[in-house]
Amino acid sequence: MQVSDLMTCDVLGIDASQTVRSAARQMAENEVGCLVVSDTGTLIGIVTDRDVVVRAVAAGVDLDKTLITEIMTRGVFSCLSDAPLWDAAQLMETHGVRRLVAIDRSGAVEGIISNNDLATVPEHELVQPAPHLASH
Repeated sequence: MQVSDLMTCDVLGIDASQTVRSAARQMAENEVGCLVVSDTGTLIGIVTDRDVVVRAVAAGVDLDKTLITEIMTRGVFSCLSDAPLWDAAQLMETHGVRRLVAIDRSGAVEGIISNNDLATVPEHELVQPAPHLASH
């Protein structure tokens, strides 16, 4: 299986100039847990419902004045949408992240794959196969 077989394709994005409240509204209206954040079309981060709660609500910031760039997660990890699932699982484990942005070979966002998605897959699909050794 490949990442594209499991990823969520309807990725929603938000511009970096938007506020935390607008991000929260967009998540609520679309029943999603994250938005990709872009600045002039370039992916710069991801904002999750957890970011909103922990970095904004719990911190007591003004949701109408605080930009999402102040609470978003920078340094988004990505994988190719045509990569095998075990590759995505390995990346998530290595970097301790719950989501990866799936991109095509030109770098365009195609989807998001989460650890919840991977939890639906048999374990053998998430382990890199051992190389086949030729016998003589």
